[in-house]
Amino acid sequence: MGKLFDHGVDAFVAVLTNWPLIRMFSFTPMWNMLFVNMIAIFPFYFVTMEQYYTGEMNFPPINGVDEGSVVILICCIISGLYGNVALWE
Repeated sequence: MGKLFDHGVDAFVAVLTNWPLIRMFSFTPMWNMLFVNMIAIFPFYFVTMEQYYTGEMNFPPINGVDEGSVVILICCIISGLYGNVALWE
């Protein structure tokens, strides 16, 4: 039950972390917004599928789930300091 709840919350957060990225990069509702969503969700999906098929969750030294969160955090901090319009456009 704990693993189901943990992965359910992780899946929810993987989708929610896309919204600041989409807003930060000022994407309009087009194909690029879907591309940003897929980039953020794919690492979580593949790690979960690996755990499902192998029975264990092995993270390499650099993985998309942990480092992706750090990259999103750094982008948000830099955008907060300099402004998204001046920085990303």
